Amino acid sequence: PKRLAVIGGGVIGLEIGMLYQKFGSEVTVVELADQLLPGTDKDVASTIGKVCKKRKINVHLQSKAARYEKTSDGLALYVETASGEVKVACDKILLSVGRRPNADAMGLENIGVITEKGRVPVNNMMQTNLPHIYAIGDVTGGELLAHKASKQGMVAAEHAAGMNVVYDVKAMPGAIFTDPEIGAVGLTEAQALDKGIDYITGVFPFAASGKAMATGHTEGFAKLIGRKSDRVLIGAHIIGPHASDLISEATLGIEMGATIDDIALTVHAHPTTAESLMEAAEVALGHPIHIAPKKKPNLKKVHG
Repeated sequence: PKRLAVIGGGVIGLEIGMLYQKFGSEVTVVELADQLLPGTDKDVASTIGKVCKKRKINVHLQSKAARYEKTSDGLALYVETASGEVKVACDKILLSVGRRPNADAMGLENIGVITEKGRVPVNNMMQTNLPHIYAIGDVTGGELLAHKASKQGMVAAEHAAGMNVVYDVKAMPGAIFTDPEIGAVGLTEAQALDKGIDYITGVFPFAASGKAMATGHTEGFAKLIGRKSDRVLIGAHIIGPHASDLISEATLGIEMGATIDDIALTVHAHPTTAESLMEAAEVALGHPIHIAPKKKPNLKKVHG
């Protein structure tokens, strides 16, 4: 469409909205929360917001789509914003406000399987309340991710075949295929604060990456979050080139209990975007090589 209105600035809304902008559509995104991609790292959300502005994608935060009507040249979407009602002229409207399991409508109670608010509760072997019936994927709730469902399916199949296996995942990565890409695993800074964890951070911009500069994709950064007491990696957030691939290193790090020091001391091939994780670790430890060190330490202390 020439003009596309997207209701919901989450993963699907931004992925599709940015894609259509690349195709030449005039895109407007309406999001109820105070940031794009609610729940993601605040710096990642801020960066993708700046990218949207740069590409002339109109974004309305803390706004609600109230109604729409047909007009002589398409559609009109009426949006309630903090400054009043805004009329968005468009040709198509994409509704992408999230998903939730709806197993309650499947009639599972007829065979004795318990459901709970639309989801099917399972144990760590993916068994329902009836041990011979397994459930995997979105219907079990939590993160609605294909790779999570795949892992759950492997556990269910192996357990059904008599193998001694359980679903024991410490770190579940997420990838968002916007442009630039986003990869995330573990805690955000906000979540660490909510849990009362004192932490350190290291942020390395792709603008200082030799590989990123050589390929002309310098937007974004790699951020690592480590627990202050022992510098164990507890979170990683990447926005930039190949972020969906880079996040796997951080995922392995969290699964293995790696420290920020482990990542900083690991030699990374040059020139690669993967070096940015090593560089971010060096920033967190206070001795970066390719960017100027901060005058103040990166410690985020929990007060109270």
